[in-house]
Amino acid sequence: MIPVNKIKTAIELIRNAEPLALKYQDYGFHLAFSGGKDSQVIYELCKMAGVKFRSVMQVTTLDPPELMRFVRKNYPDVIMEHPEINFYKLIIKKSCKILLSIFKRTIRRKFSCYNRNKKSRE
Repeated sequence: MIPVNKIKTAIELIRNAEPLALKYQDYGFHLAFSGGKDSQVIYELCKMAGVKFRSVMQVTTLDPPELMRFVRKNYPDVIMEHPEINFYKLIIKKSCKILLSIFKRTIRRKFSCYNRNKKSRE
């Protein structure tokens, strides 16, 4: 269990930083939420401090379903930001480009070697 004075210190620091957060964003703090224990602690400290904050979770499409259910159930106010393209489709899209560039390089090398060998035989 965390000593009470550490919690009070953390709350005080968060409250003292709120004017700066509000200077940059009207919603105050931006809490990057992952559903992990550190995110949960910061979330609770912000609530205890009574400061304005917005918690956002960047959904990777690789997150375990149990984690997503946990966040939806216990933290319904967390904003879920989904990517335009899921991770698996992104891999296919990027790997096709990478494979094509590797293929082009390989073909260039083979033909440049072929041309050099051809010139040396002449």
